[in-house]
Amino acid sequence: MPVCLQPRAPRRCRIVRAEDKRPVRQSHLGSHLRPHGHYQLEIAVDGDSDEPRAMSVVAGPLRRANDQEQRLTQDGWTVTRYDLQYSRNEDSARAAGCWWSRLEPLVARLEYGDGRDDYEHTLWLLVTPRRLWALLALISSAVLYGLVPWLSRRILEEGNLSAAWSRVLQVLARPAVWQGLMVVILVVWLAVLVSDRVQLWLRASRLRREICREVRRSR
Repeated sequence: MPVCLQPRAPRRCRIVRAEDKRPVRQSHLGSHLRPHGHYQLEIAVDGDSDEPRAMSVVAGPLRRANDQEQRLTQDGWTVTRYDLQYSRNEDSARAAGCWWSRLEPLVARLEYGDGRDDYEHTLWLLVTPRRLWALLALISSAVLYGLVPWLSRRILEEGNLSAAWSRVLQVLARPAVWQGLMVVILVVWLAVLVSDRVQLWLRASRLRREICREVRRSR
């Protein structure tokens, strides 16, 4: 059999967390990542082997962090891990879209030293930002809801304020103002979540249609 037709695909290719080597969460969309997490690409082949000879990332939001690799034998498999990091170009170009998730392919090219052709493996990544701003905003508005009205009433009782400041404090002393702020923050957070799910569903549907068209052309 020609070497170019011999099996080249690894037994397993997945993304793991660098700190504990546990695989990242998977769904029907792909591997779920965070924009500032530390990850490794794990490739497993049968037996005690030194393949693949090299690995490079040719497309996707991640790239190799260094030239080092971790190779060990587990349960009759040779497992090789490569450190990954986010591309700086990707981070700078997508800073404005940090509220919404991104669905992108990671294409890893495996090179062999025995004459076999290179093999490209595609992993779909779902990069979801941490939306802590919404939680912090809700907590802050809840604290202000209890503190600002009470403090405003105390200042108004003491008097000696101009008419303009008195009107401002009268508005701030109303609990309904802070209740409305919390409702607005909650509505914005829910709108971001719903629009995020919708845009991911649309992108996944478009990708499925493109794959089906490619399959029909190849037949």
